Amino acid sequence: MAKLFELAQEHASISAWRQSGIERPVKVLSPAAATYVKKHGYQSEAGMVTSGYVTQEKFLLGKNCTEIESALGLRPLELGSMCYIYALQRLPNRDEVRFRWFCSHPGGKQYDDALHQKALDARNNFAEGRNLYNRSHPPVVDSYQPGSPTIPQWEITSKIP
Repeated sequence: MAKLFELAQEHASISAWRQSGIERPVKVLSPAAATYVKKHGYQSEAGMVTSGYVTQEKFLLGKNCTEIESALGLRPLELGSMCYIYALQRLPNRDEVRFRWFCSHPGGKQYDDALHQKALDARNNFAEGRNLYNRSHPPVVDSYQPGSPTIPQWEITSKIP
């Protein structure tokens, strides 16, 4: 029964997606992450392909990079003063996407004591120069923080142009 509920929720969550306009799903990348994606062969005849987490454009309108980082629960300073926002060339099929609750749930998981401890450990590692996340221009803490509880997030599980 729980699986049926999850499937119904996923279907309802993507039913409002559109190919254009503010309802379209978008992917946010830092300049360093965009360079990494291009350098490591995430290309097709149609251009760059992406997977991972997306949200809808309407939740990013009017926000600067710092506000986007905070809203999406990205690593502090990951975007710096610039980011790329990519629209998908086609809408994903239902079997290519998973609803991952809201940005307040890093990785689609409840932010609990274990995730909080992971974040604290990552900050300590950062202070000591260990286990850094290097796909941003300045290395940043290798842990996601909770973002906005009002912004939904989805995980694209296939490569989509």
